[in-house]
Amino acid sequence: MFYRKFFTSNFYCDIGCYFSRSTTGIHEALMVDNNFPDERNFGVIASVFYGFKRIKFGHRIQFGNIHKKYGDGVYTDIPSLLLTPLVLQISFF
Repeated sequence: MFYRKFFTSNFYCDIGCYFSRSTTGIHEALMVDNNFPDERNFGVIASVFYGFKRIKFGHRIQFGNIHKKYGDGVYTDIPSLLLTPLVLQISFF
């Protein structure tokens, strides 16, 4: 989910949150007594885009937490900060 604020028709900002959940592949599951590791990622994201009608350039910052639970009961919590210095956005419509 995100909120988009237009400052002009070719300049806007996105602010939102994200959540994902997954299990790791079978090769890791076999290493931990056939229990699939469970992974959850969540956090906030902010982006700025500027440019032309069909092509825009932007920057993105993402802060969150990676939580991984292994089949043998071990937990991992990792805070994450991801910086994307250049994002290319192409609009086809």
